[in-house]
Amino acid sequence: MMDRVEAQPKAVSKEEIEPVPEQTEFHKSVESLIQGCELIKLKGASGKLRRYFHMKPDWQSIVYESSRIPCYLPLRTVEIGQLKEVRKGFSTDSFNVREKNAAFREKYDENRCFSLVLRTGKILDLIAPNKKVRDTWTNVLQQLVDRIYQVNRQDKITRWLKVKFNQADKGRLDGCLDLEESIQLLKGMNIKFSRDKALWLFNEALPKRQPDGVMALDSEGFQRLYKIVSSRPEITMIFEQFCANKEADTWTAVDLRKFLLSSQKQDPGSIEACDMMIEAFEPLEENKEKHLLSVTGLTNLLLSPQLYAFDPNCAIMHHDMTQPLTSYFIASSHNSYLMDHQLTGTSSIEAYISCLMAGCRCIELDCWDGDDGEPVITHGRTLTSAIHFEDVVQVVKDYGFKISQYPVILSLENHCSIPQQNKMAEYLQKHLGDMLFVGPVKTSDKACPSPEFLKTKVLIKAKKLPEELHHDAEVVDDVSDTEDPAAGGNVGDKIDGAALGKLKKTEKISKALSDCVYLKATKFSKFGGNEDGKFFEMSSVSESKITTMLVKDHTTIISHCQRQLVRVYPAATRFDSTNFNAIPIFDSGCQIVALNYQNHNKATQAYKAKFRDNGGCGYLLKPEFMRTPGLDVGLFEASRRPWLYRIRVISGQHLPKPPGTPNKDIIDPYVTVQIIGREYDKKKLRTRMVKNNGFNPVWDTQLDFKIHNQDMAVLRLKVKDQDNTSYNTLIGHYNIPVICLQQGYRHVELYDKSDLPLELATIFLHVSKEEVP
Repeated sequence: MMDRVEAQPKAVSKEEIEPVPEQTEFHKSVESLIQGCELIKLKGASGKLRRYFHMKPDWQSIVYESSRIPCYLPLRTVEIGQLKEVRKGFSTDSFNVREKNAAFREKYDENRCFSLVLRTGKILDLIAPNKKVRDTWTNVLQQLVDRIYQVNRQDKITRWLKVKFNQADKGRLDGCLDLEESIQLLKGMNIKFSRDKALWLFNEALPKRQPDGVMALDSEGFQRLYKIVSSRPEITMIFEQFCANKEADTWTAVDLRKFLLSSQKQDPGSIEACDMMIEAFEPLEENKEKHLLSVTGLTNLLLSPQLYAFDPNCAIMHHDMTQPLTSYFIASSHNSYLMDHQLTGTSSIEAYISCLMAGCRCIELDCWDGDDGEPVITHGRTLTSAIHFEDVVQVVKDYGFKISQYPVILSLENHCSIPQQNKMAEYLQKHLGDMLFVGPVKTSDKACPSPEFLKTKVLIKAKKLPEELHHDAEVVDDVSDTEDPAAGGNVGDKIDGAALGKLKKTEKISKALSDCVYLKATKFSKFGGNEDGKFFEMSSVSESKITTMLVKDHTTIISHCQRQLVRVYPAATRFDSTNFNAIPIFDSGCQIVALNYQNHNKATQAYKAKFRDNGGCGYLLKPEFMRTPGLDVGLFEASRRPWLYRIRVISGQHLPKPPGTPNKDIIDPYVTVQIIGREYDKKKLRTRMVKNNGFNPVWDTQLDFKIHNQDMAVLRLKVKDQDNTSYNTLIGHYNIPVICLQQGYRHVELYDKSDLPLELATIFLHVSKEEVP
């Protein structure tokens, strides 16, 4: 299976491919895709359609249509830039279902099959005539996706301008824009001008008289128009402030170094390092030769990832990874198999892939007997669909360590019979092999191994037989691994549990499956009530129960979590897969706070932002006070001094219209900034609204926040379109751990409501902080 590549939502043009001889294998392969061929496209549970697929000559998209002649069906287009992943073989739900059918396997070799996964979540499952054709498609598309990922911002702007220009040239289609087309173009750029201002801009861009006497802008004139409209006076002011020679229109490397040290609070090192920055970001060759930086060069630098708000040191692994597993917060998913609703949603391997590729390190497998003798994963006794246990284990093998090398924990909710438990054990051993970590557990050990020791290992958490038993056996099921039904997986248990009261049940556990378990699931009684508990024992607590306990005894919970792992899961009433704020629970020391990753609400976005730290590896070392035995947490909290963060929201760039906005409408954006964290740190402020400008609005508003617990806090920024007649619509959002927030002038990239990046959309900030006496 090929590596997955997260692509930015734009296609690459053939001009952007590095020059290579025309007769290379790659170009030959591209030509064969442009010529096209017939592929079989899977549809529904069993349908198969023959479609003719080919790539457009500009390398921007794939087009397919019915193979029948004559064809009355419309062309379908897949933009290359919308490709999220290219997979080979039986690697999707659709293929996995068909693979169980012997007739399908006999007719369609896995080596002919491939899948195109789009950023929208849609999947095209395809079958080529033979392996060679399949490999040609996958290899070319993979290379194009790889190159898209490497395209810089300026290249994206160039392509964006080309698209806008072509969209606006609707009248004479002569490669030029007259005044009316230019006015419509400006509206399409999400900015409103009076007709007089639009005429002035048009003339400033130096239109040329066409043969028919009409004044119009060619592509170069349009680029001049864009440059005028997109000027950044706020950056010009910064430039003038740090320019030693007030008569000059360029910075020296000394000026740049002064700016980085005093404003950005970062040491670039030597003057030579500043020269290298100038070489990378200054567009004019004559300036580069003299080691000088223009305003445009400074703008390019400020829009580069190394100067974004997110500290690049947080984007790499920088925590000590040699401490016991209990010393870390672990990115965790609840009901990981679901794509949406808890009672009626779809179970899919795509949900597991999405979790693992998002850096999640603990996933849940709710296991039940399948009708065909094969164990399945589903939300028991609900209307959710089922997927095969073996397919999920294969996903863990294929995707578990692509994003992070640190251990994956499989939290099993086991409702299976002994025969199907034995199959579960067989599949774990067969597919994971040496990846499966089972110990041995030494009685002399005092703590779990470290994430570093457990690199590329998979740990199973489930009920386990006593070590002295060497056969299948019944054990008393004190409780399920979870205390409420939504966490364990079925609504029926809630009814049965209420009827049974305190009556204990017995449960049969397979010896083979028990031997695969390293983390033993145990009944939770209370924090501090299990002093003799073993380090490899792990309990689960509901959201509602832990919230009540946090009020009573914060210190005891932290102490308990120094010895054992604790998993916290959402309440049973969250049928729509919403989430709770995990940060107060992390602040109690609980390592595994499992959220519904399929949901994109505020709590989920803050949670995922928290785990962007430490290189996004899915493990965060707890603050030292949480790892210090005997520490009085109350005294520590009282001694902690707050920090004052000043967030100056300066301007926005390329803000899009929300989906469904009429073409004639221009957005009226405003920004909210919020601190998500402990109750005493929560605060939300907003800027004023800027009317009729989504292209380059300026707010220049300072918002102040006093934060006591920087380690836990997340800063959330939202841009919304103010609408007096309805609910203000989200344009984009950005979330960042406060401890990863760089000082100085910084841009942040915006994401849509589904957490996909909004291309070119940024907010420009100034950030400063100081400790409060």
